[in-house]
Amino acid sequence: MSSVENTTEWSHSERTPLEERRTAKGLTREELSAISRVSFRTIYRIEKRKVTPHRATLLVLAAALDLMPSDLIEENR
Repeated sequence: MSSVENTTEWSHSERTPLEERRTAKGLTREELSAISRVSFRTIYRIEKRKVTPHRATLLVLAAALDLMPSDLIEENR
């Protein structure tokens, strides 16, 4: 018998697309903040799923990371 995993609930250990992409580029939150001009606090809160980013914030972060905005969106949230 196999167990069924609930894919709509997020594990606290799972990283957000923003954190995945940021770390893949070798950037700290501080560095991304300086490049994007998005506050460290906002980046932290997005990565910890405390807030849902505004579209404009996603656009700025995606541009700073040289990505498409859709690369930073969580699909199963």
